[in-house]
Amino acid sequence: MKVNKWYLGLTAVAVVAAVPLTLKLLRPRTITVHLYSDYAFRLNHANWPDLLTSRFRDANLLFQRSGTGVRWQVISASETDPATNASTLDARRTILSQQGDNKADVLISISGAQEAARLGSTNPFSRSVIVVDFPDRTETANTLILADNLAHLFAAVTDPKWLDSASAGKLEDARFEPNVATQIHKLRDYPFAAGVDGLLQGNWSRRAVDAIAQSDKTSKINRTARAEQVVGIALLNDRRRDAAVAHMREATRIEPKNAALRVETALALSRNGQDADAVTELTAASRLEPKSAMLHQSLGSLLVKMHRPEEAIDELNIAVSLDPNSANTQIVLATALAQEIGRYDATAAALHEALRLNPSSTAAARDLEVLARNRELLQDQIAKQRQRVQQWPDNSDGHYRLGLAMARAGDLQGGLKEIEKSIGLQAGYGPAYSESAQIYFELGDYAAAWRAVKQARALSSEPPPGLIAGLTLKMAPPQ
Repeated sequence: MKVNKWYLGLTAVAVVAAVPLTLKLLRPRTITVHLYSDYAFRLNHANWPDLLTSRFRDANLLFQRSGTGVRWQVISASETDPATNASTLDARRTILSQQGDNKADVLISISGAQEAARLGSTNPFSRSVIVVDFPDRTETANTLILADNLAHLFAAVTDPKWLDSASAGKLEDARFEPNVATQIHKLRDYPFAAGVDGLLQGNWSRRAVDAIAQSDKTSKINRTARAEQVVGIALLNDRRRDAAVAHMREATRIEPKNAALRVETALALSRNGQDADAVTELTAASRLEPKSAMLHQSLGSLLVKMHRPEEAIDELNIAVSLDPNSANTQIVLATALAQEIGRYDATAAALHEALRLNPSSTAAARDLEVLARNRELLQDQIAKQRQRVQQWPDNSDGHYRLGLAMARAGDLQGGLKEIEKSIGLQAGYGPAYSESAQIYFELGDYAAAWRAVKQARALSSEPPPGLIAGLTLKMAPPQ
């Protein structure tokens, strides 16, 4: 039988070409580490240098036994954590990531400073890790906590039951769960020295999403949507907001009826300066879960931030009806009311209710004090401007300022009359029309408010966006 020599030659070339790829897939990845520790850790362990060495060696063996394809190599372990004085674990991790060590892939600090029950601060695909040491736990448990934080660098999340059961056994018997080991193996070549920016290089973001989705065994939502969420949050945590928004939007596209995803997408959008888009996401989330007081409060808070008080008040009143015992909702409601003209009494009532619900609320007590001082200032301003217009009745600015102070103090009708006197004396002053539009709105005369808006705009004085948004809700702009 004749054999085509050309075909044999092609086959040989293919085999030779496949050898480097096979070797690459089989070889382990060595990740270099600059290991730090803080004074709290060192004070708890007189033998801290030896302890650091043995703990990292044992964690490394766990990675090898589990088949992750990862080897950890400590190249320095003598330095003190440069971020040891930062207030939180997350702040310390951020500061540590900014160190200029270009020799190591990853910077890790072992800390004796505990923060509630947290085991550390690790953001997937970042360059820095803070691992908490617990002197009251066994060395096996602390080694597993270190390994758990290292696994999280690959976005691999271990089951809490695994940590408990492995801590109760022998360290040499411990292995990662198969899905965790598989995910680490798939992502072992990630360029950690670049931090989360590595996700923006080549096709790493897609590789990360695929690996997380394929290894996920517990997600209650679409696995790809959850993977997009994980990558998006990792980017957001390290302030890569544009990229984070893209991944979060993809997650909600895949799972449009998941309210939690929409809330996290709204957070990413808001942090990226896209508050209007964030409102859209939170609105969609609140429609998916209309009985969630938290969602209505979150939407109301965002609308307050955007100075859209009318819409915010509506959402916050819904939140109050769903959860009447929330002092925080009352405080946010007070902030929304304070953004509207003449709502002093309602603002004070909300703050008093917040204090009734939570007598120890320093925020509510502080805001009440500020509110009282502002009212005194308004009364002083009213007396001053009233004296001024009595002395100079044709002073348009005096009537304008008197009307503004009266309206803000709650006398809407009296304030409107003074502002109209100002307009009669100086018809070309745009801000007076803008202020009268707000008063008309509070009085419920929306047609008059729109007329005042038109006059203000004709004089190049644009009323506040929040007023326009609230007015549009009550009455369509006249043609």
